[in-house]
Amino acid sequence: MALSLRIQRPLIGLYHTAIAILVLTATSALVWLGLQAFDRKLSVHDGRGDLLTPIVPVRGRVSVQYDLIRDRVCGIDITASIIDGADEMRPLVTLHREVSGPSGPDHFTRSWQVPPEAAPGRAKLRVGWAYACPGNYVQVMSPAILSLPDVPFTITPAR
Repeated sequence: MALSLRIQRPLIGLYHTAIAILVLTATSALVWLGLQAFDRKLSVHDGRGDLLTPIVPVRGRVSVQYDLIRDRVCGIDITASIIDGADEMRPLVTLHREVSGPSGPDHFTRSWQVPPEAAPGRAKLRVGWAYACPGNYVQVMSPAILSLPDVPFTITPAR
């Protein structure tokens, strides 16, 4: 009887140690996931877009130069659509921009082709930036989104 008690005590201690390690690992994973989920801060501020092409023919390219300050280095998916002269929304190609280099001031230009079915007249370019920062797997699944103010321009008939 005494022999069996000596064998059980080390096994009980090993069992409790294994449970403690599992609980600590699960708790750490949940805390890490929670911190990732609450990291919804946009990686830029003071962003603005300046229209470079105020008058664009159908099938022409509307171009915008963006100036911003980056707090972190994150990839951007740039989604855009044009609201044409007939007030119809025309989705455009989503552009991806991998960002590298140090944080700080950033400048880049993007352009989109006005679809052939777009109606001439006063139009608006609607742009949204979706950020996914490296190492934040929650942002990869559900990016932080910044909707920029609409940029007005004019669509003219094709030449």
